[in-house]
Amino acid sequence: MVGDCAYKVFVQMEREAAQGALIFHDDTAVRILALLQENHALLAAAHAQGLSTTNERTGMHTTALVVQVGEHTAILYYSSRRHAGENLQALLDKREAGRATPLAMSDALSSNEVANETAVSRCHCLAHGQRKFSDLEEIFPQECRVVRLLPTGMRDRGVCPSLQSSPCPYHDWEATMHNMTLAQAEQHLTDLADQFVHWRQQRTYRFAPIPLPLWEQAIALTAVLPLAAVAKRLGMRGRDLQKRCAARPAGPAAEPLSPALDFVEVPAAAAWPRPAPPTEIELHRADGARLWIRSHEAQLPLAALVQTFLETPA
Repeated sequence: MVGDCAYKVFVQMEREAAQGALIFHDDTAVRILALLQENHALLAAAHAQGLSTTNERTGMHTTALVVQVGEHTAILYYSSRRHAGENLQALLDKREAGRATPLAMSDALSSNEVANETAVSRCHCLAHGQRKFSDLEEIFPQECRVVRLLPTGMRDRGVCPSLQSSPCPYHDWEATMHNMTLAQAEQHLTDLADQFVHWRQQRTYRFAPIPLPLWEQAIALTAVLPLAAVAKRLGMRGRDLQKRCAARPAGPAAEPLSPALDFVEVPAAAAWPRPAPPTEIELHRADGARLWIRSHEAQLPLAALVQTFLETPA
């Protein structure tokens, strides 16, 4: 009875959510006992036909649809074999005709696509891809900087004006801190501490690396405030901040001009003297003895050698 009454509320929420302007949707795995039993039956039927697995769909997913409807947010959950895209399509089927195309935010997996993609304005989430680069910032800070500055480029090009509050690159923060008074720096430290609190609440796992924009502001603050005070206020170890300060990249310096190249005369190396051809001598005696000499020496005592060989008794 309770389930039947609550289902009527859910159906009404679906009608309201179908008219929303912004929809977030994603999947996660789930185990449903009734479907697990059905999977066993499907697998047994496949084995009976000589197959190792079934061709039927056996996956189980819980889809979350978070929909912004005016000033309200509707959150719907579906647990079944259907993917997020299929559940979103079912919701869009209830949408009133003539309404503006809603924004649909998800990652780029094909399971999030709806049957008619023209019915939504697709907004793929950059956080999934950027998170991979964030995990590597400790090792490749310069290479990952391009991805980190992507929101800045979108802001500057007018693609996303709402990014005006995005953190500036490191060298901009450094210049800003140098122009701050002590009171302004302390206020900025308080604001930065709030950003750290928000990041810790939103991070996906406990030991996630601190985002580089937060590091940059913390490093820049050490130019005005004591390093130990900055680290304590931000809830980090002082030696970690000290290492970051020591390893911070230097500002862009003008590349030194390479000297003008000119022709340089390289004297030819003296030719290495070639060795003289070897001297070869072969002597035979009447008794059949033989002497063969091969030498590169220019002066050989040939007379003494020949006399000794010929006079030596057999």
